Amino acid sequence: MPKFEKIKCYIIGRRGAGKSSLINAIVGERIAEVGVTETTMEVGQPYEKGEFLFYDLPGYPTEKFPRETYIEKMGIKDSDCLIIVTSDCFYEDDLFLIKEIAKIQPSIAIYAVRTKIDYSIERNKKTGVDEETTLKKIYEELRDNIQDAPVKGIYLTSADYPTAYDLNKLLNDISSNLSEADSTNKANFLGNKIKTIEEKNITMEEIFEKFGDIFGGHYKTPLKEEQIIAILKKYKEEAEKRYKLGIINQFVYYFNLSKSQKGLRDLSGKLMPEEEEGEYRTKCNLGGNIPFFMKIGTSFFITKDKLFFRKNEEWEEIEWSRISDISTTSFRSFKFSVLSELGTKIEIDFPFINSSDTTDESINEEVGFLLKDMLNLWKKEGIWEDYCKVKEIIDHYEKREKYIDALSFIEENKEFLSFIDYSYPYFYHKIKILILKGEREEALFEFGRFQQLEKACRGSLQKKVYNYYLLNIELLINEIKHNYYEVSLKCKKLKELMKDKPFEEILYVERNRNRNYNLFINNFIELPLRERKIITISKTDDLFKSDHITLLNIGQLPAINFPMSHPKVNQTYIAHPYKTDSYLPIENYDYELLNDRLNEFFYILQCLGATSITFETIEEENKEEKNHSNLKAEAEAKAKIIGGKVGVDYDNLMNSSLRNYLKMERTQTFDPEKRPYIPKDVVWFPNEFSWQRLAQQRLNGNFLTHNEVLSSSQTQTLSSSEIVDVNAELKMLFTSVKAGVHYQEEKEIKQNRDFSCRISVEFKPMKEFPEETEIIDIKAEEVIQTPVQLPAPNDNEARYLEEIHFMLEDDGVIDERERTILERFRERYNITPERAKELEAQAIAGQELTSEEQEYLSEYKNSLQDGAISEKERRLLNRLAMALGISEERVKELEGNL
Repeated sequence: MPKFEKIKCYIIGRRGAGKSSLINAIVGERIAEVGVTETTMEVGQPYEKGEFLFYDLPGYPTEKFPRETYIEKMGIKDSDCLIIVTSDCFYEDDLFLIKEIAKIQPSIAIYAVRTKIDYSIERNKKTGVDEETTLKKIYEELRDNIQDAPVKGIYLTSADYPTAYDLNKLLNDISSNLSEADSTNKANFLGNKIKTIEEKNITMEEIFEKFGDIFGGHYKTPLKEEQIIAILKKYKEEAEKRYKLGIINQFVYYFNLSKSQKGLRDLSGKLMPEEEEGEYRTKCNLGGNIPFFMKIGTSFFITKDKLFFRKNEEWEEIEWSRISDISTTSFRSFKFSVLSELGTKIEIDFPFINSSDTTDESINEEVGFLLKDMLNLWKKEGIWEDYCKVKEIIDHYEKREKYIDALSFIEENKEFLSFIDYSYPYFYHKIKILILKGEREEALFEFGRFQQLEKACRGSLQKKVYNYYLLNIELLINEIKHNYYEVSLKCKKLKELMKDKPFEEILYVERNRNRNYNLFINNFIELPLRERKIITISKTDDLFKSDHITLLNIGQLPAINFPMSHPKVNQTYIAHPYKTDSYLPIENYDYELLNDRLNEFFYILQCLGATSITFETIEEENKEEKNHSNLKAEAEAKAKIIGGKVGVDYDNLMNSSLRNYLKMERTQTFDPEKRPYIPKDVVWFPNEFSWQRLAQQRLNGNFLTHNEVLSSSQTQTLSSSEIVDVNAELKMLFTSVKAGVHYQEEKEIKQNRDFSCRISVEFKPMKEFPEETEIIDIKAEEVIQTPVQLPAPNDNEARYLEEIHFMLEDDGVIDERERTILERFRERYNITPERAKELEAQAIAGQELTSEEQEYLSEYKNSLQDGAISEKERRLLNRLAMALGISEERVKELEGNL
């Protein structure tokens, strides 16, 4: 393995130019002392970063370090490159040293760096000069300042913002310009690389010459087919002479004597039945161009380059070139060691073990000799070692962040990387380097190419190796996407495939799994809700993730909230749609959400000055009876329950907090004293448009009565089809972690019966409230909470809103046909289902107009007939809105909807 030296980079500059700050920025931490005066008084130990060793040299010119002797005293001729630093411009001393250093042979690359660029930018901003202009001007001034001084380039940097300017470009340029030494090392390796096994050009004659050797015959170069047939005949005769072979376990050779003659024949000339030949060729993937093969009993076939064997009633194949060793484990089987990153070993039963046959089992020893001789034709010492050297060089480039060189080396060694484990190592290393280089799209493209190789997998061995590399590549891709749970899951699966790997490698994978699971737990709340909407809690270290469900260990949960007495083992929970750090049992989540919604609505009504709230509970038939209602009394007709005290024996309802409303009195009365206001500590209100309208009408006018219906169906966030999917995924989950059929049978999630509350409220007249100077504060509360307004729609959302308005025009309802068309618009405009619901609710809310609003809109439309509204008409409209009690915000909303 060639020895690679790190790049020695000397950093020089006048006192206080910012050399130490530059090193701190490069290394990424404060390791070099920084000061206004010179802090570096001698050449000390280098600071290491990737492929570089950075030396912070003392400033010049000083009495101790005059410029005339500076180069010699600092040993600059031993450096690979040099960075000269200034915080403003390059002075005579700087230019003198640049020109003197340029005379050194072999030449040293010199890079000019201007530090503290952020100070110049901020200073110029105060005079109205933007950043781009400042950078351009400074660069041009430095170019004029340096003139013909032999520098590789000029770079603008900031210690406080190391990634914002030219620092990364500087390091990349240094690395690229100094790659010749590595290229030489690479060339030396490639020049000494062994020839691949494909270059050996092993012939069929050589193989069957070995067959002859085993049984006493020796043919040096049998070039004719007749000679090959003679070898086969001798092999067959000797085998039949020395061993007792039953009818089933025979040595049979099939071949095609003439290219014009179809079909395979045995040595007696008997044609192999076409159906049988097709079956063998299909099972063993023997193409039509293979002229002959040897059948050993019913379990083995040997061709020029492959061994076929039957294992677990399936035919497997392995190329001779991929076998590193063959050993006998007992009198019953062979063990093949395969050249692979997995360290794979395959145990195969001897071909002649069959209780129904009379074959002498001692012939298995001769079969072993035959297989080993076949292997020796292919076996080449040092193949694995040289493969490992290729990997080491790739790793070396990776550590030095020389990704371009690494990719070039991988392409040059594509054939070699494809020899071990098929072509999978080639794709793995290429994808890894592309990811590190920041070329994600290219990496994903190569990943797509790799996935196509799955179709070509032959047998369980190749499939196992493919899955090993697939998991490793998926690990890389999920790591750059910060999919911590997916990384943990891949590590778990990878560990299961690494039983034959060294303990250190298995331990590394296990630690990576634990580290990423901890990251997942710590960042759980920051995940999009759709990725953590449903969780299942279990007492297991196992992992499981599907389209809807994520499995969590009850002993290691994120910072989330559960109802009292929860969480429980083997329980599934769903996130609250607005309090997204709270999770509810999925069986009755819709009832819990309705309870939460009712509590908040009653609270808001009280804050708005309610004097009386009357409610009645209504239970309705499940809209999805075909989806198996979760109610025990499913066969009962729908029941209407009036009043507060009722007896309902439905488990999910009575196990929820909603049962409290069944025990409350029907009518509650209040005596409000504080003027109406919108409270701040609300969750549902910003997303309930009818509540917002109620609050606006109450605060802007003398609104006295209101009726509202709230139902559990309004809070359902899972459709019937999603429930079916979740149940299927739960069965998969508990099967995979062996956690309980009992759970599946007893707690299958089902669609709950709809439960509703009809609410009637009476308000205290506004004039009966005392005037308060705090009314401005109350209005401020309202303004703060009236992010009742949705986010402003973007262009696509505006188009989607327009389609909703169009469909509501005729009857105010979106029917089934219109819903289908609307869904297509939603997908075309790339709008999420959640946002689509908000926009639809906004459009529908805009149609529910009071008589005052309808009167205003009628007058507004009349004013628009001339095409524009004059200033006078606008003043008249404003006066009308005030008279009708319509706020300025509502006026804008009405006109905007129109």
